[in-house]
Amino acid sequence: MGLGDLISKMAKKFAKKDALIHGEKRVTYKELEERTNRLANAFINELNLKKGDHVGILLYNCIPYVEVYVASYKCGAAGFGINYRYRENEVTYIINQSKAKVFVIGEDFLHLVNNCKERFESVEKFIIITEDFKKCEQEYPELTTKALDFEDLIARHPDTYPELAEPIKDGDKAFLIYTGGTTGTPKGAIWVHGALENLYRGGGLSGFLELFKNIFERLHDLKGKLKKKNYKQLLPIPISWFRWLPMPKSFGNRIINKISKKDPTKTETKQGWLSTSVQSRIRTLMHAPMFHFKGWLISNLPLFSGSTVVIAASKTFNPREILKTLENEKCNIICTIGDKTVRDIIDVLKNNPDDFDPEKISKTLLLILSGAAPFSAQSKELWWESFPDTMIVDTVGQTEAVILPTVYVPGDKLESNRFDFLKDKLKVIDPTTGEEVKPGEEGEGCFKVDALPTMKEYFGDKAKTAKTIIDGWLHSGDLYKVGEDGNYVYLIGRIKETIVTGGEKIHPPEVEEVLNTHPKVYETVIIGVPDPQWGYSVLGLIKLKNKEDANPELKTELIEYCKERMASYKKPRFIEFVDAFPSTPAGKIKRAELRETYKGYVETAV
Repeated sequence: MGLGDLISKMAKKFAKKDALIHGEKRVTYKELEERTNRLANAFINELNLKKGDHVGILLYNCIPYVEVYVASYKCGAAGFGINYRYRENEVTYIINQSKAKVFVIGEDFLHLVNNCKERFESVEKFIIITEDFKKCEQEYPELTTKALDFEDLIARHPDTYPELAEPIKDGDKAFLIYTGGTTGTPKGAIWVHGALENLYRGGGLSGFLELFKNIFERLHDLKGKLKKKNYKQLLPIPISWFRWLPMPKSFGNRIINKISKKDPTKTETKQGWLSTSVQSRIRTLMHAPMFHFKGWLISNLPLFSGSTVVIAASKTFNPREILKTLENEKCNIICTIGDKTVRDIIDVLKNNPDDFDPEKISKTLLLILSGAAPFSAQSKELWWESFPDTMIVDTVGQTEAVILPTVYVPGDKLESNRFDFLKDKLKVIDPTTGEEVKPGEEGEGCFKVDALPTMKEYFGDKAKTAKTIIDGWLHSGDLYKVGEDGNYVYLIGRIKETIVTGGEKIHPPEVEEVLNTHPKVYETVIIGVPDPQWGYSVLGLIKLKNKEDANPELKTELIEYCKERMASYKKPRFIEFVDAFPSTPAGKIKRAELRETYKGYVETAV
């Protein structure tokens, strides 16, 4: 069963239920099924797409974005999103590298695409998402000679499931995700239908959910810790990694007892046993750009189990809108990207107490899920100050591989970047020797390909694939430390971001976490800057809570603050105050851009 088949299955069960919400627009499962069937038929019969062909997407988050993905699953094509901040050369590179035959674009990007369309080597047709196609024809007559109106295209094709020359197989491409290109040109990670099997198929507590054994083990830890919600109403659903939802108390008691008495990795429960009665109740709010893996995951995965996806209406992250949407749409889950988004949400909430009702939000909000990077201990504490009755789930992963989770319930000791060491699915190796490191040591984290959902390969780049997937292990490029007891691993950061100064290694997240505990500090980024004496020196870039506090004395104070709390060689040699940090649409700080900006800092500072 491919991804498209699964959504069709959900449409039969939940025809009248909302599948997608975006502002005032709502699409039921029946409508999603009919519209994506029409689009898939158009892809096959009018646009001549074959199995394995690629469909490029350049849009802000919206319902058609998801519809293009779903239609691609159904016809055997593979969709991929393009970063909406990319300029002409970057868009051209990805379109040509992907060999896209169809390019779906929003009217916001017509000017950009019009300027580089002649350089596209493979695009046969454009599809434009617009409410006024005639206006597009008037403004861009050359572009629109090869373009189709999205709604017109859908309307003229049948709403029956498309007939395929051959069925979708596990090894067929489902979609591509292009990496951010921070270490060179972007690479297209191919994800196949079969690689996602354990994320969506049929329930049960086996397979991928073995990773989430710790979630099941936390069930009884919730007792007495959630003040406004009975802990027994919270039940992890055996179909995907974020299913927690309210249930009737008596039913919840029976299920909790059943789960707690057996090994959750060896359940004998019939596949799909809760899919129709429970999973469909969840409403998940997402704002991550859909061209990122986390954006794809949160906008698509809930649909495989009949849940509702609420897409934030604004084109870019808007904390005020996020809070209002949580309140008005009664969302159960929010996935947000990194510490900055958490702090922005809480800042807006605290600075505008009359505009929001945190009590109302808390009645339905069950958990916040990290995306792209785990939340720091400080951000977790900040979140619980406003929403003490929610769970916090940290995840770690990347474009090429899916997540390891850590669950925090109220009362837990807060930590940053700690995850269970799943020894048959993750290993930590010395990057030089390839040997596994011992407890207390650091090395590169590697994910086992046949035990975790991972990409199949990089499209058109066999050499890079061979360097990334070695003997069945996907090498992450992330630095992990194995805990002293051997039961946990700690994500240290990207290997390439480690700073070597005077022969000593310094990991930016460790220093950042210390500085972020200072009462005057809002956010910190640590980078290494070239130093003729030490090789590199540590520069702390700090955004203060109040700009007025910036002065030379505070710089000295912050350096001493670090010195008192960690080895002296780890403290920043320099401190600079900044108003903001450059970031990606997903909320990740552009560290490479900062390193480039400050590469001559030492020469001018000394």
